[in-house]
Amino acid sequence: MRERLPALGRIGGEARPAGFPPRPRGHLTAQTPPEFAAMLAGMDRAIAEGAEDRTTDVVQRLTGRPPHGFRASRRPGDDTGRMSFDGTTSPGGKAGYPVNGSTRILDHVLWGVDGPHFLLDYAVAVVAALAVALAVRRLIGRRTRGDEPGLMELAYLTDRAALACQVAAASLRRAEAVRPAELATMVAVAPFPARSAPLVRAVHTAVRRPQTWAAVLADPGVNRALRRLVAGLLRDGWLLTRWQRRRIALGAVPLFAVAAVGILRLVESAAQSRDAGGPASVVGLLLGCGVTLLGGWWLCEVPEIGAAARRLLRQARRTHADLDPQRRPAWSERGTDELLTAMALFGARPLLAVDPRFADLVGVHDDRPRPPTPRQAARHERRDVPDNR
Repeated sequence: MRERLPALGRIGGEARPAGFPPRPRGHLTAQTPPEFAAMLAGMDRAIAEGAEDRTTDVVQRLTGRPPHGFRASRRPGDDTGRMSFDGTTSPGGKAGYPVNGSTRILDHVLWGVDGPHFLLDYAVAVVAALAVALAVRRLIGRRTRGDEPGLMELAYLTDRAALACQVAAASLRRAEAVRPAELATMVAVAPFPARSAPLVRAVHTAVRRPQTWAAVLADPGVNRALRRLVAGLLRDGWLLTRWQRRRIALGAVPLFAVAAVGILRLVESAAQSRDAGGPASVVGLLLGCGVTLLGGWWLCEVPEIGAAARRLLRQARRTHADLDPQRRPAWSERGTDELLTAMALFGARPLLAVDPRFADLVGVHDDRPRPPTPRQAARHERRDVPDNR
């Protein structure tokens, strides 16, 4: 500094470069009164003697290192005069950034991001992870091969093996090949229809002697027919393989990763007593982590049927919307094919309207509450009568 500036001379109490003509003292005193000038000079002298050499711990608390002077913040031979936060000058003379946690500026703010901004970034990350998980779920299982499934296959896609067996038994009943027998059993009374599905033939074989419905479901022939049906659906792509289901479950991993980042921020802020945001930001982050974990857990529940099977069922239900049991179709005016199609697409409840005894025999129960018996009705009436005694 001294080498660069020209020599200064004291002229009338004013520091001026040497060689400049002095100003008249009257001109100087007209601008600055002598008493005020003496007070300013006394303050400067006191500062030079160390009157203001007082330091605080603000630098230590904010940066994590003790304060230093200007000379310690410069590299030898660096004439740019630009400091970096860590005591070095970045390449090109530009200010650098801290390289470790002990030299961070605003270290009291966790990770250098305040609560509202982190919450916004967290929401964006959750949306992106959810989009990835849903895209994986939608793309896997889209392609199929082979012909469209038949009635037994549609019933299996709708409600698995139980509904498929019920549709097979209903087809035999409508063809008058089986009938209810004593002790809640059924028995075959005629040959099965021509060109019947393998599952229908297996059920017919199982009831050559009177059998309960539980015994029919446990029959080895029926189980073999079900395994062949499932193998065909897996081969044609209507059911998801174990590897495809695992890939869909792995699609939810980004959601758990985002939730882990949010939980780590909360834990670290509590352990290190640093600011992770205001109460609203902390509560919002807690709720966000909880919702993210629940969403990831829900997406880990992978269905057995793929996207193509779900699309096929939606299209078939729209095509046969008039057979929906909620619309209460007149089954006395419908044929056997329509009844079996309604069972395969909407469940086994249509069999209750056509043949309640046989429906109860094959495990189709009415969920509606039964009317009370006369004794129960009388008991309710006595309970409702107020006691005037």
